[in-house]
Amino acid sequence: MVVIFRFFGLFFLNEANLFGLGRRVGINVSVGTRTERYELFYEDPAFFDTNYSLGLALFKSTREFTDFDEERTGGSITLGRRFLRFNRASLTYRLEEVSISDVGAAASSLIKEQEGTTTTSSLTLGLSRDTRDSSLDPTRGYRVLATAEEAGGPLNFDNNFYKLELDGSVYRLLVEDWKVVGMLRGAIGYVESFGDTRSVPIQERYFLGGPFTLRGFRFRDVSPRDPATGDRIGGNKFLLGTAEIQFPLLEEAISLKGAVFFDAGNVFAEGEPYALSFRTDAGVGIRMITPLGPLRLDWGYNLRPRDGEGRSHIQFTVGRIF
Repeated sequence: MVVIFRFFGLFFLNEANLFGLGRRVGINVSVGTRTERYELFYEDPAFFDTNYSLGLALFKSTREFTDFDEERTGGSITLGRRFLRFNRASLTYRLEEVSISDVGAAASSLIKEQEGTTTTSSLTLGLSRDTRDSSLDPTRGYRVLATAEEAGGPLNFDNNFYKLELDGSVYRLLVEDWKVVGMLRGAIGYVESFGDTRSVPIQERYFLGGPFTLRGFRFRDVSPRDPATGDRIGGNKFLLGTAEIQFPLLEEAISLKGAVFFDAGNVFAEGEPYALSFRTDAGVGIRMITPLGPLRLDWGYNLRPRDGEGRSHIQFTVGRIF
């Protein structure tokens, strides 16, 4: 089946069962006022009729930030294998060229130091356990994903860093007769540079804000700031927590659900320890399953806005859940 979808600068072309073999191939394009992203991907869940899966991706993106422009071009190859029913291991190689340009005269010294083009070569090991009853619309079970990435070093090229992340979510039916589902999510991450790389590259640093983290904030709004310029420069560690309740709105013609949520999280700079000091938001949303995957529309309310931050934001996504 081929599906084409256009909405607010989004374009998807997806074949979910190529040649009747369960292989998936597609093109994703998203274009906004300050961003562009193009992706071509291919997935084979039974590579050469084995228990291994293979994923290939090529991508190109450009983004205009306040004090610089970022262009990323690259690709990845992922080999995965399921074991013991609910578990999966994967190994991903990524090769990516990143260009930082048009850096403003008043930009942070950290951003100025990274102006130019660098290449990242990395390997990521992923381990996951997924007991959810559905990957698109779960009502029970949990999913935990741990990843460890190393870039540079024996893999050569310019950027040297390692990154560790853990992300877990659990789902439970709270009121079975009314199909009310509760979800809790927690995530933590840490990244550190080594060798000739003096500081973590700006594109690998952590920022929170947006549809998958703190929904009451703009994309990348939550971040340590340069004390001299006030620029958001990202951090090398983060904490994130989410609580959400979903409930049915319409079930006859379409599977339409409502949601209420609360998010809490923060990003911490190098030399700064993890702390229970969180930025928070709360809000409401709608959920719908489409041929492209879950559609989510959220309105998040920043509970304690700071200077330069909006009070509320609308977040729209298709094709991905926590």
